Amino acid sequence: MTTLIDYWQRIKGEYPSDRTQRFSSVRLFLSNRNRGHSWRFSSLGLARSEIVSARTQFKTFGDHLREFIRDGEPGQALDLINARGNRRIRDHRSDWIDILDIHFAEHFEKCNDCGAIEFAGDVSWAYDDYPICESCRDRNYVWSDHRDTFVSYDDADDEEEEDSIIGEYHSTEIGHIPSEYDKRKQRVLLGLELEFECSGDREDRASELLNAIQYSEGRPYCGVENDGSLENGFEMVTGYTGLDVHAKQLEFFKKAWRGVKSHDTRTCGLHVHVCKNGVTMLHAAKMIFFINESSNQKLIRAIARRDSNGYSQIKNKKASYEWLKHAKQHRDPLAHLNDDRYEALNFKNQRTIEFRLFKGTLKYQTIMACLEFTFATWHFTRDTGMSDLTIENFIKFICEPENKRDTPNLRHYLIEKGFSLPKNAVAKVHPKLMGQTSPDLVLADI
Repeated sequence: MTTLIDYWQRIKGEYPSDRTQRFSSVRLFLSNRNRGHSWRFSSLGLARSEIVSARTQFKTFGDHLREFIRDGEPGQALDLINARGNRRIRDHRSDWIDILDIHFAEHFEKCNDCGAIEFAGDVSWAYDDYPICESCRDRNYVWSDHRDTFVSYDDADDEEEEDSIIGEYHSTEIGHIPSEYDKRKQRVLLGLELEFECSGDREDRASELLNAIQYSEGRPYCGVENDGSLENGFEMVTGYTGLDVHAKQLEFFKKAWRGVKSHDTRTCGLHVHVCKNGVTMLHAAKMIFFINESSNQKLIRAIARRDSNGYSQIKNKKASYEWLKHAKQHRDPLAHLNDDRYEALNFKNQRTIEFRLFKGTLKYQTIMACLEFTFATWHFTRDTGMSDLTIENFIKFICEPENKRDTPNLRHYLIEKGFSLPKNAVAKVHPKLMGQTSPDLVLADI
């Protein structure tokens, strides 16, 4: 007996890269032409006595939706999907936005609280990147002048309590930190978000971190925040600066930090933000293809230290170019290159591209390797043709004389992971330094 969910999973399995075929199968179901299947609705929580009425409901729903699509009435389609009586249908199909985007020119967002689907222009944003419908906004959120976004009532109350050094989510506002990289013809700056879990008092651990690296030559470098995905931890958020400032400030992580974990957790990630300024659609598309290309996943998994997951999705971007066509229809096409922010590359932020693929870590060399990888990827994809976005060419790129100064930790990291680099990428360690130098000192340009 095949369930509705089993059928959808089978369709996705049969057509993993053919988006058009998958949605054609969905339309067949909605128009009730798939009578050859024997449906069982118990997976939707229905009792036997409800099966007949459920069949009727699904047929009626499909007929009406097909009519609204044919007549070009997106508002009617939204009302139908969001109707209280159709909640089971809506909640058991996660890709209504994709279906609507295919058939209508408008863009849609899903409320992260109640799951209702709305026109993008009708939603509000809590914590800058959390879409909420008007009803949930009025019921659960309040505007924060301090953070310039909607926040929950609990967080609004917490803003008045300044007894914790750990700020609320997205409360850190540091901006630009002067760097030698400001002098370069193409100024490309980076910001870091790194999550930690604590085995003891997280306030004490946060205090240790801030005492060590909060300021860079008298200017703020980082802050610490709460994050709802963590169990007993916090997130470090830096300002935007060059690799030189990051390399100096993050030396704190060259020593063991007791009572704190990052890599060995289920919850912690490391996100790097890089400048979006000056990025063209071609440059952005090449960046997306490089990160998502299946033949490059050996490199991507090595630097990310994890596989694709719900918070950092790797997708087959060459299976269909609908995502690219869809983005080009908008006034700000870069912001619409991904449907939601949980892809490996997130273009939803106003000024930055977010590399979300990395797992958390407490190792200095690994943190710097992630920063250097992001920096190198920005330049490599800009300067390389679409057909040449390979692992081999990327390694050649980071070993070129003009790029070696920006990739010392990345090159050493890749050597440790088993990648072959040209001989001129590595230098011998001076005998007097043997046994007392950090890993990043074994490279030719240090």
